[in-house]
Amino acid sequence: MKLLTNNFWAGALIALSGIADAQSQPVGQPSLPSATDICPEINAGIIDFLGVSVDIVVAGPKQRQGPLIIYWHGTGTKARDELEYAFNSTARQQLHDAGGMLAALEKSSGIGSSTSGNAVWTAHDMLVADEIVACAVAQINIDPQRIHLLGMSAGGLHSTAMSYKRSHYLASIATLSGGHMLLHGQNGTDTQSSQPDNKFAALIMHGGNKDRYILSFDETSNAFADTLRARGHTAYLCNHGKGHTIPAAVSAAVWRFFKDHPFALKDKYKGVLPSELTNLCIIE
Repeated sequence: MKLLTNNFWAGALIALSGIADAQSQPVGQPSLPSATDICPEINAGIIDFLGVSVDIVVAGPKQRQGPLIIYWHGTGTKARDELEYAFNSTARQQLHDAGGMLAALEKSSGIGSSTSGNAVWTAHDMLVADEIVACAVAQINIDPQRIHLLGMSAGGLHSTAMSYKRSHYLASIATLSGGHMLLHGQNGTDTQSSQPDNKFAALIMHGGNKDRYILSFDETSNAFADTLRARGHTAYLCNHGKGHTIPAAVSAAVWRFFKDHPFALKDKYKGVLPSELTNLCIIE
């Protein structure tokens, strides 16, 4: 049996109190987590946060206040391999030049309930993400209004779960073959948001009716889009038609979407889509 550390309980209490505080905050201001441990020095490379190895793929110059993107990889893969397509070298260079940061957990902490249906990611991993957010804002001048989630497959399912639980600081989200975990009669669509008034924008990408890996990811993606829209969010459901893969055009689309949707901006496009999105997929 794995023992839970004091950091876990401290982080859990802070996370819960943060959710409570967030509900009383004006929607224009994100409610940021506080670090529960001494922040490591943030540079590009593998860094430990709460006992979990995190790959800091990009750490831009502190002189510019840029976005933070947290990436969650799929089952049996590595974040660096997926990021060659999901957020490629061109997008990473642009993020770096903007003073931004890209962080990817190498693997789950393994603590808490599964958020991906197969224990690739768990609830405690959100606390690790909180620690990354707190340290990045404090140490390398990350813009609190520009904190984004990106995930593929199991990572997309986890990102979906986290979008509700961290809507008090989430600017926008992009999922690749993610969405609500529709499995064994569970639909996951009744999850409550930590900040219901933050109608964060979502780019929900899937590969059509051939996007299958245990789950039918066109169905899970549709469920996520339907739930967000019912709650007043803008959700762009993006069918690239290439199955359970990451098309090369994803990087440009994701980077454009994140740049255009900071915290509390519901919809930049209002139906007039940029070429980065229309080059990738059919918007449903």
